[in-house]
Amino acid sequence: QKFYEETFASFKKFEDIQVGDWSPNMLETGMFPSKVPAFDHSAVVANLSREELKIPTKMTEELAEIFGFLVSEGYLPEKYDRISITNANECFKKRFSKACWNVFGLYIQWNLASNELAHEALINESAVRQFIKHHVTTEKSRKKSVPLVVRQSPEHIQQAFLRALYEGDGTICRENLKDKNRWRLEYDTLSIRLARQVKMMLANMGIFATLRSSIKTATNGTEGNSCRCYRLSIPRQHFELFQQKIGFISKLRRGLLKDAVKHIKTLAANNDTNLTDAGDFNKIPFINLVNRLLTRVDEIAQTFHYEVACGGRWNTDSVRQCAFTLST
Repeated sequence: QKFYEETFASFKKFEDIQVGDWSPNMLETGMFPSKVPAFDHSAVVANLSREELKIPTKMTEELAEIFGFLVSEGYLPEKYDRISITNANECFKKRFSKACWNVFGLYIQWNLASNELAHEALINESAVRQFIKHHVTTEKSRKKSVPLVVRQSPEHIQQAFLRALYEGDGTICRENLKDKNRWRLEYDTLSIRLARQVKMMLANMGIFATLRSSIKTATNGTEGNSCRCYRLSIPRQHFELFQQKIGFISKLRRGLLKDAVKHIKTLAANNDTNLTDAGDFNKIPFINLVNRLLTRVDEIAQTFHYEVACGGRWNTDSVRQCAFTLST
């Protein structure tokens, strides 16, 4: 009873809420601005070197895609007037180049990167770099975040940003080719702030995601020998909603997501698995007390999803360290 009261039954005034407090949150709140953010970069426009170049006056889906591509694969050092982006995917490169031409009137040229495994493009126009750096900062992977102007935009613009972001660092695949029931839809980042922001944006659209972290060997020497990586995983129950609202850009990944959704629907039709209670949320190896509480949560708040955050092994001593929440 004490554990229940401490975890679920306590209320706080708004002014008493502190960073680190846990709180349940309803999926698909749909809290989006109705107006598209506008820009006033007259000083930047005056610095354009050619007449065919332009600076956008308001937020658009293509500009959101450019920001998403840069957050996932871009490098914007603060000390140098330089912006570069690196990727090996042809669809990624074509989409980024097309968006830069439509938004800025800027031609993008791709050259073989130093690692000879991908291609790199530079944004050479100083005024365009100045505009982008005003909204996007991604010098260090650990400091990446969703640009404020994206978070202040309507849903369709946020969807465009997430689509480009997932195209760069997202994954859709079968976890094991021998096990056709296991699909993975994930997003990896070194930035806890970016992970939490993306998780919040997904939840606002009705898409649930779990957030976990692990220590991995860094592929970038500047980041150190090892680093903490954060992974957002979307359960298969929400694959179709992700497909409808966000999806991918490349034909290959769109096809994989389509196959995954089709397979999940087949499982539901054949009753091979319970998609409402398939173990993603509430089949947890806890003591009976906690399992009873989880059942009660389902009964009194079926519109809520929750996850469990707990350090160490699942045991009686660690139960009091647990907290049930939708968003971190």
